[in-house]
Amino acid sequence: EFEAMKENMIDGCFKIYLGYPNFLEHITKVMKSLSHGLGCCFSKDRMLAFHKNMRNCLKNDLGKGGKFRMLLDNSFYVFNNVPDEIRIETFRFSLSVVDICFRAFLKVNSDKEYILEQKKAAGIHNETFLQIVDHVFPNNRNALKSLDDYAIAIFETPWAKHPEDEDFFYH
Repeated sequence: EFEAMKENMIDGCFKIYLGYPNFLEHITKVMKSLSHGLGCCFSKDRMLAFHKNMRNCLKNDLGKGGKFRMLLDNSFYVFNNVPDEIRIETFRFSLSVVDICFRAFLKVNSDKEYILEQKKAAGIHNETFLQIVDHVFPNNRNALKSLDDYAIAIFETPWAKHPEDEDFFYH
């Protein structure tokens, strides 16, 4: 049952993202650039800013009772008896934690050849992302290799206390 809740939430988030201005255009540019072996077409700073903006939009939506809030309320009905203030703060905090977990799940499954296989093995495959891939690459769902093939460094060395910690993170 929790698996179904998670899948509904992930798919719902992508549906919400599609409603944001320029999301589809942005993700299309990134996917096409990666598929041509050009690496990411945006700078690391721009990618991180975009990602942060998307997460902030979801966080802001929580307090306003918007689409994301309704998605969480419907997906995680087991929390319906939790006081509203506590539930909202828990979900806000959880967004960053979930993001780190998803990145870890993708990293662990970076041995998969293609992104769709990787996302499925990581447990974060969803139909809306599949529709986006079909939109960008009609009749070619295997246009994107797994994310590890494109791994853009999001931190500048030295960012860890010890160099071996950075090595562990990247390998």
